[in-house]
Amino acid sequence: MDRSPLVITTDITLPPGALLDRPLFIAAGHITVDGNGATLVGPGVPGDKDSFRGAAISATGCARVTLRNVRARGWFRGLALEDAIGWLIEGCDFSDNFTDPDFGWGEGPRAGGLILTRVHGSVIRDNTAQRVWNGLDLEACDDNLVAGNRFSHCTNVCLRLWTACRNHVLHNNLSWGLRIGPTEVHARDSTGVLLESGSDHNYFYRNDITRGGDGVFIRALNRWVSTGNVFVENDCSFANNNGFEAWCPGNTYARNKANHCSFGFWLGGSDHTVVVGNEAAWSDRKPHWPADQSPPYGHGGIVIVGGSSHHTRIEGNHCHHNQGAGLAFEGAYHWVVQDNRFEANRQALWARQSDLIDLAGNTYVDNREPDRLEQVTRLTRWSEGATAAVAPVAVLHGPGRVRVGEPVVFDARDSRPAGLAALACEWDIAGVRYDTPTITHVFPAPGFYRVSLTVRSAARAALAWRDVYALAPGPEFGTEADAARWTWTARDRSDGSGARCVARVGSDALVGALALEVTAESPGGFLLTGALPLDDAARAALATARVLRVWLQWRNANISPDIPGNPIIELRGPEGAWIYTPTGARGPADLLRDPGHSEARWGWQLLAVPLAGDAAWARTAAGTPHIARADTLCIRIEETASLPVLLRLDGLQFA
Repeated sequence: MDRSPLVITTDITLPPGALLDRPLFIAAGHITVDGNGATLVGPGVPGDKDSFRGAAISATGCARVTLRNVRARGWFRGLALEDAIGWLIEGCDFSDNFTDPDFGWGEGPRAGGLILTRVHGSVIRDNTAQRVWNGLDLEACDDNLVAGNRFSHCTNVCLRLWTACRNHVLHNNLSWGLRIGPTEVHARDSTGVLLESGSDHNYFYRNDITRGGDGVFIRALNRWVSTGNVFVENDCSFANNNGFEAWCPGNTYARNKANHCSFGFWLGGSDHTVVVGNEAAWSDRKPHWPADQSPPYGHGGIVIVGGSSHHTRIEGNHCHHNQGAGLAFEGAYHWVVQDNRFEANRQALWARQSDLIDLAGNTYVDNREPDRLEQVTRLTRWSEGATAAVAPVAVLHGPGRVRVGEPVVFDARDSRPAGLAALACEWDIAGVRYDTPTITHVFPAPGFYRVSLTVRSAARAALAWRDVYALAPGPEFGTEADAARWTWTARDRSDGSGARCVARVGSDALVGALALEVTAESPGGFLLTGALPLDDAARAALATARVLRVWLQWRNANISPDIPGNPIIELRGPEGAWIYTPTGARGPADLLRDPGHSEARWGWQLLAVPLAGDAAWARTAAGTPHIARADTLCIRIEETASLPVLLRLDGLQFA
């Protein structure tokens, strides 16, 4: 029997209702493949995961294909599509393909229903993929419409987005993304929707994402954040863990439901976040959750702990009948919490170690215990239930890059009050406070700063902010037009062979016009080394310098553990080298995965290395080095996994 792929290069309609045991390989674009209700039957036997092999339908590099009305079961992948644009996939059923309910924690294979890679500008509508591992898997897929599908009852993820941007996800059933045993507490990171690794600016509207491990999980295991995503009127109720879980900044949650979960919203590490008009109710401890492991704030409606949260709005939400606090937060900075209704929770508010918080116009009804606020500084609390017709609008004008020691103007005069009420301004820049609409500030030292503005009017508040990089004056060495003088090498960690490494001068710069960009990857991970020979000007600057400064940006696609002592900086000369290792309280530190401030996860961080060494940079000697005789600067970075990384360096100075 011939089971080789049926190669399709022209329009085709399959026999109605036929059972076919040959896969389809679509080898041409601008065609229509109509399954006509036919089923492609693969070798998989339910319960034997290793028997599921191959893809029912595959295509690579084909544009503008219509695929409709086909069914596929028993395959490792129902549809495997790569490098495509302008497809229409509608009315297909990719249920009962590969699944693995016994898989533990971790990623697992890209398998199950529709597995798409680098597919853009396509429409995926009215399809079904149930009882599979992943329902729809979008990797490096942008600008697609996903509408009216039934991707549910998946043992890993109903909808997976990985470096997938600007997709619209509307009116889908993405429920029961769940993998859990009968006595387990957690659900092994199974979820209805997963966003990871720079999946930005996606829009989700009115999807059923109920009864998952999580409902929506915006994860950043590799510290590569996903931002700019908007969730409107989705239902993420009855999640085993969290209705919404996010560890990423800049996302918006509006008018969603997250009821009957362990926690409604869990948003640790979510800076620049908007949570408006949602319902978070009836959160409680799930079966088999040990009572002694419940957190001090209980199982709350909206919980933002475990990571930083800067510049966040919590407005107009209804948090009610939660076993724990209606709203719990820790480590928050520059928030406004207003016009929320906290009803029948243990406490309305539980907060700790937070700063610059406005509470305005909230309603408190029948909460069982008083609010618990500990070490909350600069708290402004308006009277309970105060009413206002409209909140003010905060508008901030000012630069994002400034020079150290130079006066800089920030202007809030375009902010708008609530109606005819007066408008008051409060600024905060690294603890320096101002209260006028226009301010002038001098940044005293190089580094990253948060410029925070709160405007208040008629018992309401609004926020604006600017992330500011203060840059030191003086010449750059090796990170401007002379960046090509670096030599970069990479060696595979497993066998010592050469790894792929590309360096170039790029225009995405923080200081000056250019920056150095390096990409590297290797199957066994790699050791990346960059060497910059110091010219006469650099050596002259180094001879009198006390500190080496360089701005660094890091993007890593790998989910891999911290590597102590990353990066390592060396100053080499004829007699030996001074070696500088980043150091924390527990020894060598990994500044690439644990930078000095949260915003460095998506922005820049400044490495300021004292040439004499200090508690943050341990200095050791190889040989008998002399700073004055150093002739080469080296940077060494280690990565244990295989996916590509991107390193940017800019503003290298000796000062």
